[in-house]
Amino acid sequence: MRTGAFLYALLLAALAPAASPQECGKDTLGHNRVEAFDQQDPVTEVEKTAVRLNPTIFVGKGCAPYPAVNYRGQLSEGLKPTGPDDGNCRGSRHGSQVYGRATQYNTKWAFMFAFYSPKIQGKLHNARHDWNIALFWMNHLKEAEKIDVLVLMNYRCGLSQKSKFEPYEMDGDRVKLALGGDDLTLEVTSGNGGRTLPLIMWEQLTDEARNALNCTTWGTDFKMPLVDDEFHSILEKTWHVI
Repeated sequence: MRTGAFLYALLLAALAPAASPQECGKDTLGHNRVEAFDQQDPVTEVEKTAVRLNPTIFVGKGCAPYPAVNYRGQLSEGLKPTGPDDGNCRGSRHGSQVYGRATQYNTKWAFMFAFYSPKIQGKLHNARHDWNIALFWMNHLKEAEKIDVLVLMNYRCGLSQKSKFEPYEMDGDRVKLALGGDDLTLEVTSGNGGRTLPLIMWEQLTDEARNALNCTTWGTDFKMPLVDDEFHSILEKTWHVI
């Protein structure tokens, strides 16, 4: 079920004012110059579960996921939405990235994975910077194979949710996702060819990277989904629709 108009209003209401990277005193770099964080060995149960849940992703259309910030706190400048939908963004020589954050919320565990694209050129939307979100709700921390609800979200295009998965939609404990369609958003797929991206959890980022992400907007409207106020706002709002 997709509820785009509802989510659009929901997320706009959740947004808080934030400074630009320059106002934060942070530098920016070209999208193809930002270095990804290496995935760290998981230590805590939350980190181990996040690694098991980290979905595979196949890029059918549009930009591949790119790093949004490096260890110095330098942010991606993104790309102007011109040319082919995957023009100059088929992958970075500095690696790809998925960002993760998890917490216990009410009676469930929430694991959020965020994918950054330097531009979006879809059927309805063209913009510098884009974020796609996969939010897993689970009843038990150590049972990664028992996903209660998966919510796929994009700030511009709305959300979809899924609670039952066919065997061909899974790769072990991982849900298989594809990035594409008219709106260049995430969807569950039965296809093969996807891969997991290096996962960096919110707490594993450097202080410089977290501070830079916390105090900036992307374009004119949206904040990185895992920053403190945005993360908790999304959990609060989506709790009522799962």
